[in-house]
Amino acid sequence: MTEIISQEKVQKIQNKLKDIKSKKDFQEFFIDLNFDYSKDSDINLLDNFSIPANLKEKIDFINLINEYKTFNIFYCKLRAENLYRNRTIQRDIAKKISRSQDCLIIFANDSEDIFRVTYADFLEKTPNQIKLSGYTISADEKLRTASEQLSKIEIQEDISVLELTNKIKKSFEIKPVTDEFFKTIKKYIDNLSESHQKHFKDKHETKAFALQFFNRLLFLKYIEKKKWLNGNINFLSELISKYYANYETNNNDNISGINTIKDSIYQNLLKPLFFYAFSKNRTYYPYNLPKTLIAELESLPYLNGGLFEKNELDLDQITISDEIIDSVFKDILNRYNFTVTEATPLDIEIAIDPEMLGLIYEGIVNEEERQGSGIFYTPRVEVDFMCKKSLLHYLCTNTNISQEKLIDLIFGEDFEEDILSSQKNAL
Repeated sequence: MTEIISQEKVQKIQNKLKDIKSKKDFQEFFIDLNFDYSKDSDINLLDNFSIPANLKEKIDFINLINEYKTFNIFYCKLRAENLYRNRTIQRDIAKKISRSQDCLIIFANDSEDIFRVTYADFLEKTPNQIKLSGYTISADEKLRTASEQLSKIEIQEDISVLELTNKIKKSFEIKPVTDEFFKTIKKYIDNLSESHQKHFKDKHETKAFALQFFNRLLFLKYIEKKKWLNGNINFLSELISKYYANYETNNNDNISGINTIKDSIYQNLLKPLFFYAFSKNRTYYPYNLPKTLIAELESLPYLNGGLFEKNELDLDQITISDEIIDSVFKDILNRYNFTVTEATPLDIEIAIDPEMLGLIYEGIVNEEERQGSGIFYTPRVEVDFMCKKSLLHYLCTNTNISQEKLIDLIFGEDFEEDILSSQKNAL
């Protein structure tokens, strides 16, 4: 039976996550979820886990902060600022900390302003294997998904460690999150297609228009995540807010012209963003925007590749209402975490990654159209495995290194998992 979580409870947890700045804050966060304090939370356990010297020098401290019976929650502060670039280190540490037992580990960067709450899942069928699934927590992250999922691990009665572990495992699964995201975005694409059919000759064109609109927005979310949009990880949302602020300021004097066009966000802001800012085409100079916003658009990078060039789908008579755009930001762009970190079968960031663009194409574009064009989406796991196999074959043919050593070099500990994942995707 699916547990129903109230929105009030989710909002409460989200507010707490926003305010987390230390080990103590995390400890109190889990206390509120009815985990116990660890009496030894200030003892540095760095020397307790047989961590090799080269790895130990990258760790500031490890504390056991909370527990429930034999289930443990650890806090590990790293001597590194970027948690995205230190995934291998986190896996190596998790192997030592878990000691063949599932646990939660909060990894903190050196400044303790970015955290990764990870579930270390010990894989019993594969000796010495561990799977990490995590939520990134920081002031820049969208915390709605993490709040919804972490709210489900609250201990509401006396349960066994096995029952708790199963609850936590489900709360750190990526599939329910991506399934919900896909369902939501499909609803918007279908609605946008249906509401604009009169402008196009058939349903394929109107669906292509809707897909193109969302492809542009999602692509921008990914490069926004890399801080390529004026160094601002929340550039799009703040641009909309600035637009509204200017609209309110000039609502009665029409100085900027911003309030003269109905459905103005799409016409006055997004189209110039796409065709002027990223395509550098002065034909679409945004005369209806104030100089401060025009300056922001002009500072953005040129993005080639054709995605932001006006084409036959970008009809002048088409507009998208402010209400729809506000809902898209509320239900999709500002709700979910987006990540550019490449996931592996054994290390997963619970966020929407660029692979989702392929999944959207695979799931929404007409099946007959895809078959006719010969285009099919290939999952990342399968592509990764094929690339590794090709590299293995090349090195076996062109070097004197034994196949056994090359397998260890290329696949490492993920060899069996890669094979299983590839076979699963082939079925």
